[in-house]
Amino acid sequence: MQKDKHTLVLRKDLAILFHTSIQGQLSDGLWSNINPHDHWRFWSSLNVEVGPENEFTKAEGEQWEWNSRGGCLYPKKKTGYNLTNLMEYIAPEMIEFVKINQHVNDPEMFFSSNERDIMRGEAPSYMTRQGANDDGIYNRYFDVIKKVQKGELVFDYNYDEKQLKKDLQELKKVMKMVLSKF
Repeated sequence: MQKDKHTLVLRKDLAILFHTSIQGQLSDGLWSNINPHDHWRFWSSLNVEVGPENEFTKAEGEQWEWNSRGGCLYPKKKTGYNLTNLMEYIAPEMIEFVKINQHVNDPEMFFSSNERDIMRGEAPSYMTRQGANDDGIYNRYFDVIKKVQKGELVFDYNYDEKQLKKDLQELKKVMKMVLSKF
């Protein structure tokens, strides 16, 4: 656990949803135009780890609000994230992200492509050969793609809209718990 960054430990399904969907929706998606405008910075700055129980550890040292001069982050008091609203727009993608990541089970990366893109052999747009090759993520990603295309890997993790809704409700509670620490 990094002591210089706030750390959020989540159950695996929640960590997958947080990495592949929630962080992006907070900054560039469903909540991109709400106030305070930089509410998303805190959530994007978290060190997120997978663990058996949801917990949050504040970073050691002085913490202050984000400003134009830089500095550490503490969360803006935006608590109205109704995460289940995302289901109307991206439920199939979130379900696929959970299924893919549960099956691949790679602790160092989260797949944020859906099965359709993987079947076409496409990597997410942020993944470039030069940047990702340094730690082998690019190669591991395409190893999975090759296995799927050959029929050697089937995403059969049992996860549906009912479970997604429960997980999003739990994640909302976790986010409120985190905010209560400040």
